[in-house]
Amino acid sequence: MRAKRDRRSAWSRIGRLVACALLPLVAPMAVLGLFSVVLRYGGPRGRDKIRLLNKRVLNPAMITLAGRRHFYAAVIRHRGRHSGREYATPVVAVPVDGDAFLVPLPYGEGVDWLKNVLASGRATLEDKGETHELFEPEVIGAAEAFPLLDERHRRTWRRFGVERFLRAKVVRRDL
Repeated sequence: MRAKRDRRSAWSRIGRLVACALLPLVAPMAVLGLFSVVLRYGGPRGRDKIRLLNKRVLNPAMITLAGRRHFYAAVIRHRGRHSGREYATPVVAVPVDGDAFLVPLPYGEGVDWLKNVLASGRATLEDKGETHELFEPEVIGAAEAFPLLDERHRRTWRRFGVERFLRAKVVRRDL
């Protein structure tokens, strides 16, 4: 009887170890899957909930890595249109045409950082360890943005249902 109980406890310990080892791998994939489903099909209320979660929880954690050489996210630095305060927001930015960046707007055009950038007409972008001064920001549609992107980015942003993008030109320093 005791041997049977020992085997069960050994298997339950192994099961717990496997669960603890797999959880860090499976949890981010599950969260990303949930994000993509909500962004694609959740409607405005679902997007707002994801946006608030992003703003309050994920962005403060990401800001420490964003803009670094080997990280996917960049940091856009902008000044508040009412407060005049400096803000930093992690975004995904893709260089296009050699002198511009495209930033997808999965939460639409009502986000504060975008309003600040459009109001001031400029921002600073830290991407892949480099700092770029941006000017002439404009919001464009997917029909105009997708031809500028590689297939991987087009496919990803179609999957997330992104229909609007910020395009901003880069101040050239070599002139």
